[in-house]
Amino acid sequence: MKGVIFKGLTDIRLTPLFYLEASLSSCIFTNSWYNEVGFNLIKLMGMIKYAYFNGEIISEEEVKINFNDLGFARGYAVFDAMKTVKRQPFLIKSHFRRLQNSAKLLNINFKMILSEFVQIIEQLLDKNQNAFSSKKELTIKTTVTGGVSTNGIEMDGEATIIITIGDLSLVEPKEKLYNLGIKTILVDFQRIIPEAKTTNYLMAIKNQERKKESRAMEIIYQHKNLLLEGATSNIFIVKDGTIITPMRNILSGTMRNLIIKLLKKEGVIVETRDVMMSETFNADEIFLTGTFKNILPVRQIDDRMIGDGQVGKITKKAIKLLKKYIEDLYTC
Repeated sequence: MKGVIFKGLTDIRLTPLFYLEASLSSCIFTNSWYNEVGFNLIKLMGMIKYAYFNGEIISEEEVKINFNDLGFARGYAVFDAMKTVKRQPFLIKSHFRRLQNSAKLLNINFKMILSEFVQIIEQLLDKNQNAFSSKKELTIKTTVTGGVSTNGIEMDGEATIIITIGDLSLVEPKEKLYNLGIKTILVDFQRIIPEAKTTNYLMAIKNQERKKESRAMEIIYQHKNLLLEGATSNIFIVKDGTIITPMRNILSGTMRNLIIKLLKKEGVIVETRDVMMSETFNADEIFLTGTFKNILPVRQIDDRMIGDGQVGKITKKAIKLLKKYIEDLYTC
């Protein structure tokens, strides 16, 4: 078996693939020993990332998905994506309720209760505190699949549950986009069981190349001349001071629901109803909402400029309301 030779005790370098270069004077390890040494060094340095997997908190390296799992074999799964603010889970109750509802809509046997979920998240954040810079906010992704199936189509019993922690900065928009607004592209599509947050992102992934070529930041779904939602967000239009957002055949986002509540509390008129594409193109302002996006202004859809192409005053007001809500929530 080919060995790996380490010379000179001067440098230890770790990469995302856990590749290790080190000097351990005249020592020769086989590749399997090499990997184990690298893994153990990372573990000792507190850089291991941990995940929750079917009742246990283990390293991500130890998570093993059965190839007969319906989430892997059939893409039959729901998920939730949450974030931290000041390293505390944001809107955890709302996220959990939506996850429960998504599982229920797909008849997935998800038995976890809120108190258990909260406890697991707390333990997982604590376990991962050395894996990420203390200055970074985090993502919390929960995936619940139909579980292992003996015949590849029927759910035999227990769901598979995986919860992972990630770096929020890798998925949140750049700060300048909140001042400039973003370009989006339209795709004719309505998600299957749209009220559930499923792992079926076929259309979103298929259109990533087109999105990049268009220099767009989000895909907007429309169907039968109705505006629906973003691939990873909800959408709001503003016309003559009134805010309008689609109400049917969409995923009701946790951030969407919060923004509607905050705006109404401030006396802003918010209508939840069907939105025609003609209304969309003639809107004064458009903005998106999402857990990782907060409130993100839209300046363009395909080749159509929205309003004057600038971030509108009502969008700015909504951004300020959300910012104040978060500040007040975490300074109490």
